[in-house]
Amino acid sequence: MRADYSGSWPCNPKVISTCYYFMDSQPSHLAALVALITNATQLVEASRPQLSQEHPLDKELSDPALRAAIQTIEGACAQLCATVARPSHTIVNRQMEVLAPHCLNVVTTFKIADILEERPEGMHVKDLGARVGIDPEKLGRILRLLATRHVFREVQNKQQRQLNASKNFAVTDEVFANNRLSVQLLSTNPISSLGLHFTEEAFGSASFLTQTLADPEWGTSRDPRKTAFNKYTKYEGSLFEYFEGGTPLGAAMGQRFGVAMVGWGTAIEAGNVVYGAGIGNITLQLAKAHPHLKLKLQDLPERVVQARDEVWPKQCPEAIAEDRIEFEAIDFFTESPIAGCDVYYLKNIIHNWLDGPSIKILSGIRKVMGPHSRVLIHEYILQHATPSSAKVEPSLLRHKQAPAELLSNYGAGRIRQYNLDLVMMSLLNAQERTLEDFVKLGEASGLEFVKLWDFGEMSAVEFKLAEGHRKMSMQIFNEQATEEKAENARLASFVGALALGDLVKSTLGPKGMNKILQSGSTGEINVTNDGATILKAIQLDNAAAKILVNISKVQDDEVGDGTTSVTVLSAELLREAERLINRKIHPQTIVDGYRIASRAALKALEEAAVDNRSNEEKFREDLFNIARTTLSSKVLSQDKEYFANLAVDAVLRLKGSVDLEHIQIIKKVGGKLTDSYLDEGFILDKSIAVNSPKRLENAKIMIANTSMDTDKIKIFGARLKVDGTGKLAELERAEREKMKEKVDAIAAHGINCFVNRQLIYNYPESLLAEKGIMVIEHADFEGVERLSLVTGGEIASTFERPDLVKLGKCEVIEEIMIGEDKLIKFSGVAAGEACTVVLRGSTNQMIDEAERSLHDALSVLSQTVKETRTVLGGGCAEMLMSCAVEEAARNVQGKKALAVESFARALRQIPTILADNAGLDSSDLVAQLRAAHFSGKKESGLDMDQGTIGNMRELGVTESFKLKSQVVSSATEASEMIIRVDNILRAAPRRREGA
Repeated sequence: MRADYSGSWPCNPKVISTCYYFMDSQPSHLAALVALITNATQLVEASRPQLSQEHPLDKELSDPALRAAIQTIEGACAQLCATVARPSHTIVNRQMEVLAPHCLNVVTTFKIADILEERPEGMHVKDLGARVGIDPEKLGRILRLLATRHVFREVQNKQQRQLNASKNFAVTDEVFANNRLSVQLLSTNPISSLGLHFTEEAFGSASFLTQTLADPEWGTSRDPRKTAFNKYTKYEGSLFEYFEGGTPLGAAMGQRFGVAMVGWGTAIEAGNVVYGAGIGNITLQLAKAHPHLKLKLQDLPERVVQARDEVWPKQCPEAIAEDRIEFEAIDFFTESPIAGCDVYYLKNIIHNWLDGPSIKILSGIRKVMGPHSRVLIHEYILQHATPSSAKVEPSLLRHKQAPAELLSNYGAGRIRQYNLDLVMMSLLNAQERTLEDFVKLGEASGLEFVKLWDFGEMSAVEFKLAEGHRKMSMQIFNEQATEEKAENARLASFVGALALGDLVKSTLGPKGMNKILQSGSTGEINVTNDGATILKAIQLDNAAAKILVNISKVQDDEVGDGTTSVTVLSAELLREAERLINRKIHPQTIVDGYRIASRAALKALEEAAVDNRSNEEKFREDLFNIARTTLSSKVLSQDKEYFANLAVDAVLRLKGSVDLEHIQIIKKVGGKLTDSYLDEGFILDKSIAVNSPKRLENAKIMIANTSMDTDKIKIFGARLKVDGTGKLAELERAEREKMKEKVDAIAAHGINCFVNRQLIYNYPESLLAEKGIMVIEHADFEGVERLSLVTGGEIASTFERPDLVKLGKCEVIEEIMIGEDKLIKFSGVAAGEACTVVLRGSTNQMIDEAERSLHDALSVLSQTVKETRTVLGGGCAEMLMSCAVEEAARNVQGKKALAVESFARALRQIPTILADNAGLDSSDLVAQLRAAHFSGKKESGLDMDQGTIGNMRELGVTESFKLKSQVVSSATEASEMIIRVDNILRAAPRRREGA
């Protein structure tokens, strides 16, 4: 039949081709579908002639032909309806199908099917409503919808009608009874719990699917903690963590999930194992069908307890009584199953996980397989709705092919597996898998594909040990060594790095939060927002996270600040890389794109840098602004102007030197932070000996590290025996004489001050005092080293050659008081640039954090004195670089351009996090900031005090060029290193000899 386009056409012009196709193909297509249904129905009738209330089709079908016929009927009927019904009618019905699960939830919760089992002839909704305590009229409407969908029956019952009339009920047929579908909802059937699980967790989560996919970060994430389920429950952990008792509701859901889910894992011969079997539904079937088997059920502790205490005593108590079943808790990510089983059977487990964790599970099994062992993965294996193009050996591709008139995957006949796939996406971010995907998964785990067992909706993929894989690994690695490959290694790297970035990013910026670090052994606490301090304190077991810690340490050593920024930027680059890899972009392409972007960013930063070294006044102002910006994110932020001046004065005394050893920091509890001050001299946190002068001018200082208690001759293993006190006195006199000679040798150097790292006992102290020499004892290692540096002296340990000892000099040594403590001040030292910062504060934690803050400012300033260029802060530099990178991306062809754009997005995360930490609307502010830069306002940044966009140069928000460039360079290098990881090898711990 052909359409005549010359006249008027009743259809919308946009759908002319659709109408034409339908009218042209309708007769043959409809007839073919009807013929399929007829032939399949004849096969069903021939196989199962008795279609009564409890007909044989209610049980599991083992006849493949019968199973295929039923799937053909389901698929063809649905396809026929979709072909002939009005499209809007079909779509609206699809949209409203969400109501049916909720109605099933109602009847399951109130156990309607259980009640109707007591009355096979049916029961009026008035009686049902009274029995369960809900509105009969509303219950009747729910049951009618389900009966219309062939779940329950609405029956006509004469006796019930007479009874209704006697009770003055309305004479209607609101009588409902069970049928072969509704009996599946009996409370003793796990399917009822499955329905509750779907309605609560799965469909509730699916209602947030649109919101999740629209989220720029979550939409492309494969993290099981960033799913529609997390948006639905507002829970931060994964689904399984929720089930394990994160909340009372979660624990209850986990209990229901355990009852509903069919377990996984079994082996076939006596002495074999059920590995990770949930509550053991499959194991129950084996135990009943094969009583000679001895089975072991292994899974997480919660599921094992549920199986042992609740399910098995009811379902198969004889297996427990006959000791044919053992229950054992196991974590299948860290522990391996029983070795040497013939078959390892996994059902409905791999679909929970991405490739990385799945490979870890399968690799754990592979390690304990024997030469003849098999792995059976029993899962929903998805097919496309068009003929498959899977690159699997045709002889091994055993999927039953649907009739040509149907969709290649049987359409509605196998719809459940596609529903389940979307459920797993909503709950766990699990990934879709075809047969080809399963084959690749096995290969990555060291397994070789054998064949596909097609059971209809579900199939089992059979694997054997890959030849040579186990042999090779045994030759190379120690038994305790571990290896993670490909996607698994990359996932482990990304997860660790992203977790570290998320840990410290809340400390970034002037409004960043503090972290409390508490020692597990001593209980000592430390309050800080310093990234380097936080990262040094935590113990890590993730290789990629350790790389970021090392990058942070390098940043701290090189510049002194920017440790949090480099960690966060590295993490954001890796987050963007993960999204690109999920879009099938090769890691090398991402690395190349990042290098292009890094060069463009650093070029833009260099062009924007300002150098005021020739103008002393402006350069000092730059230093002040840099110090103030650095301190804005520290504990000293409330007094940042005061401490910025203090830091600038201290650094300028160094006269271009970057050696911060000339700046001593003394911490004394007491007073307030602004009681801190800069002293032009060196202060030693010690006191002068009792009999020594308290002030000394024109000091000649010997700095020593020598024993000044008793000068004994030490002979190993020697013993001394005397026969009287006189001889003992002679020994003491000899020792005192030897000490006197040592003191004379020291005094012969012409000194008037003696500083010793070790203790000085009373006798040598008195001898030195008699000679008019000031004595300072127990000046610890750091004290004598720093004193040696600033006074120009050298540390001596022998005193026979005065000409070889270099003395230190200073104009005045005097004892001073800070608070209630006595200290020693050295003024007019040889290193005239030396100075001391005395920090005051109310608590030890306060002045410790103040010291870290001031050290960061001093470090950045000392580097700026050397590299005098400056750039603007407040997110200005990052947005400037981001815009430059976006411009560069326009000149890059192919997939590399996506990587360059991702680099720009990662840079924009710095101002985003700054705004988030301040409680501002980051999406709005960063959009405004980006627009400002693209419109030529290159000095725009975030005014954190006003919560608006401001001019950073006018606000004096300045940062070191070296700091910013080092952050970008280090973060790029660290991310490149981790992106290129495809294998993680962990060496076995070295055993001690004889252990």
